[in-house]
Amino acid sequence: MLEAAEAQAALALLEDGEAIDLLFVDLVLPGTLDGHALALEAIDLASRRLVAPDGKEVTLTTGEFDLLAVFVQHPNRVLSRDQLLELTRHREAGPFDRSIDAQVGRLRRKIESDPERPVLIKSVRAAGYVFTSCVKRDGEP
Repeated sequence: MLEAAEAQAALALLEDGEAIDLLFVDLVLPGTLDGHALALEAIDLASRRLVAPDGKEVTLTTGEFDLLAVFVQHPNRVLSRDQLLELTRHREAGPFDRSIDAQVGRLRRKIESDPERPVLIKSVRAAGYVFTSCVKRDGEP
C-alpha cells in the first residue's frame, strides 16, 4: 500500500515500475472544486471496473477505459493527442485525427458532474489534456 499526498509524489509512485491492480483516486482538490462532485471513486485496472462515489459501477467502453487508465497512470501531466493515441491504441495520429477529442468528450460525460466545465480531465490549449487528481493505491486512507 502506497500513498501520495501531492501530485508529484503520486507521479513518482506510478513511475516506479510496480504493477498496479487497484487504484483509488482522491478527487478533493482544495480551493478548486468548491464542492463540485465528480462521478469517480475507484478504478480497478485488473478487472477494468470503475466505481462511482455512490458505489455503483460506471459502464465504460474499452476505449474509454483505456483512456482513463492512461490518465490515472499519468496524473497531473499534460498528454498530447499523439501520446494518448500511442498509449491507448498503439498507433500514431494522422494530421486531422480528432478521435481522442471525441473520446475525451464521451469520457467526461460519464465521470464529470458538469462535462461542460470539467475539473477532472482538463484541456490544455495547443498541448493536449491533463488528469488533475491525486492517485492512491488500494488500501490507502
